[in-house]
Amino acid sequence: MRTRSQKKTKQMARILTYFVLVIAAVICLFPFIWMVSTSFKPMSDIYSMPPTLIPKHGTFENFVEGWKGANFQLYFKNTAVITFLATVGTVLSSSVVAYGFARFQSRLSKILFMVLLGTMMLPTQVTLIPQYLLYYKLGVVDTIWPLIIPSWLGGGAFNIFLFIQFFRTLQRNWMRRQRLMVQIPCRFSQGFCFRQ
Repeated sequence: MRTRSQKKTKQMARILTYFVLVIAAVICLFPFIWMVSTSFKPMSDIYSMPPTLIPKHGTFENFVEGWKGANFQLYFKNTAVITFLATVGTVLSSSVVAYGFARFQSRLSKILFMVLLGTMMLPTQVTLIPQYLLYYKLGVVDTIWPLIIPSWLGGGAFNIFLFIQFFRTLQRNWMRRQRLMVQIPCRFSQGFCFRQ
């Protein structure tokens, strides 16, 4: 049974902990709050001394000027296209490669799996210049294709590794019964994935 002094000490420690956390949260959030506040200030209020947190004359003019200053419609379109194509490519190609690793065994399976793990340990900076030279020779520098093509060619070692672990958790009989890829209208992927 705890004594009163122990309960009081624990309560004081908890109050002190919350106090320190609140102070740290205010310090971390203040730049964000200042940024939002400044976005509603006219130019004259931004440089006024002493600075004020709450704008004297709030305005949406900065947002209008910012929207006019850049082609955000193009940016949003590029983001949507790249994200969609890269995600679809990553899921499809990673799942096919991972299914092969998880379900089919050959003499080279372990060696290829070790090579896959080795590529996960390779820093990105090591492949940066060779990738640029490859894309330069293909003529796709300054286009969206270097952001999309790699996802359709395996989807990355980490994604393949995640899918391998997932496929290994599924029982073989369950996989055969369910025929996971029946819904996909691509006969090639059905035949490739389930022919054993």
